[in-house]
Amino acid sequence: MTGIDKGWSALSPNAKRQVVVGSIGTVLIATIIGLASVSPEVVKPSSKQATIQHILTDSDPRSLGIDGISAQLRDLLQKNEEQGRRLGAIEEQQKRQQQSDEMRFKQWTLAEREAYDAKLKAVSGELEALRNKPAAPGAVLPDTCSTAGTVLPLPNTSDRRSSVTHTTPDPNDLTSVFEQAAIPGPNSGNPGLSGGRASPNAQPQAVLQIRVIKDDKASPSVSERKALPDQNARHSEVFIPAGSILTGVLLNGLDAPTGKKAKKEPMPVLFRIKKEAILPNRFHADLRECFLLAAGFGDLSAERAYFRGETFSCVRQDGGVIEVPMNAYATGEDGKNGVRGRVVSKQGALLAQSMMAGFLRGFSDAFGRNQVPVLLTGGLGSLAGTTPFQSAFSAQSMEGGALKGAGYAMERLSHFYMDMAEEIYPVIEVDATRQVNFIVQKGTALKLKTPA
Repeated sequence: MTGIDKGWSALSPNAKRQVVVGSIGTVLIATIIGLASVSPEVVKPSSKQATIQHILTDSDPRSLGIDGISAQLRDLLQKNEEQGRRLGAIEEQQKRQQQSDEMRFKQWTLAEREAYDAKLKAVSGELEALRNKPAAPGAVLPDTCSTAGTVLPLPNTSDRRSSVTHTTPDPNDLTSVFEQAAIPGPNSGNPGLSGGRASPNAQPQAVLQIRVIKDDKASPSVSERKALPDQNARHSEVFIPAGSILTGVLLNGLDAPTGKKAKKEPMPVLFRIKKEAILPNRFHADLRECFLLAAGFGDLSAERAYFRGETFSCVRQDGGVIEVPMNAYATGEDGKNGVRGRVVSKQGALLAQSMMAGFLRGFSDAFGRNQVPVLLTGGLGSLAGTTPFQSAFSAQSMEGGALKGAGYAMERLSHFYMDMAEEIYPVIEVDATRQVNFIVQKGTALKLKTPA
């Protein structure tokens, strides 16, 4: 160590600096080499894009060829086999169910037959017992093999009386009254004779019968025949109460006039009912495809056309015709009374022409010439040739007359245009196919039109 220290101290400062720098560099290089040898392998980034395997098609070409067809065929065969197994299982189940049903039916039929045979034997035994039973004196038991015309003797009257059950008959049931009536004795004679003996010439009494007289409803009287059509018509009537809503479509357009006489002489229009009539309490009436005649006029201040219903007509499927007056008013799409339309007026041009004629009339008066009387107060020399015209046919008078005549003509033309403007009034234009709702103001009965 002393030798190293002496050698180090013997070096110059530059040499010392170079030695230090060199040693530091050697250490750094050794460190870098060591780190590089133990560093993990760098993984190269892989491309995120998938490798294109099929250029012409998006799918595998083999799936579209023989391999694909064979795979589909195998799937179909497997499905077919599975369906066959299911069908066989269902048929087997149906056979078992059918066999069980047949067994139950046979058992039920056998039980029913045994019960029927038992009942038949019981009835046969009862019938045989009745035949073997001794008959009462004076009576003959009916024979099952006897003919229908065999007459049987009546039993003794006393026995019949004793066998009758005495019950109080219902007075309302006539059949029970006559069935339980008292039976007269065998020696009872004519009650009109004394002693109770029967007259030798007496005839047998007729059997009592009850005669019921019923009204013949099949043949009505004349008044009923007259009332039948009225009743049928009343049943076939349909009443449209007030407040009902009829929705229709305007078939023909309208230029509703707005003049003073428009309300007195409205224009007729035709509506076609397109929906069922809405009645109060959520009821409806089928009035579709019926017609409604209405009358309309225009109002310039509101720019609307107002309609009021006049006649409702309809033809039923059986040929019956309905034509009744109907009082209703119309509302537009906005729900207000009347239908909004476009105002069309042609008075502007006439008023402009009338104004132009009046202006020309006044303009002609500005250039007119009038004769002015002159009062001479001096001598003839003072006028120096400025004597005013005195003749009516001078050049100045002709000019003034022409201008005045033109003014009068313009005035007459202005009056003509004003008269035309008064006759031509604006109209409210309403197009066809507009949907309008009519609200009934007074209830109307839709009666059939009787032929005259």
